[in-house]
Amino acid sequence: RSSGGAGRCRASLRREALSQEMEAWLDERQFPREWHPDQVVHLSLNDTSGFGVTLHLIAQVLSTSLRRNKTMVMHGPFSYFRHRGCSAPGGAADLTCYFAPSHAPC
Repeated sequence: RSSGGAGRCRASLRREALSQEMEAWLDERQFPREWHPDQVVHLSLNDTSGFGVTLHLIAQVLSTSLRRNKTMVMHGPFSYFRHRGCSAPGGAADLTCYFAPSHAPC
């Protein structure tokens, strides 16, 4: 019976290691040490639809850019960033109002 617990523990540790590897891989692509214009995919959030549709668009473009080994950079005044919480002192009028930064400053 104890071997079942050990097996679950090993599986959990493998998943954690895979998660850490994936995070490092994403960080290398989205936070490059050097910027090369030909390695950047720009995503304008101007004229986007609702919040869920926009997140879906971001996921699609990020997936495509990662498959091409490129960095996705988002810009534009997406309407969901124009509210009291994002425009308060210290609040960012971009995705960082809701999430951690998706790429290094360029």
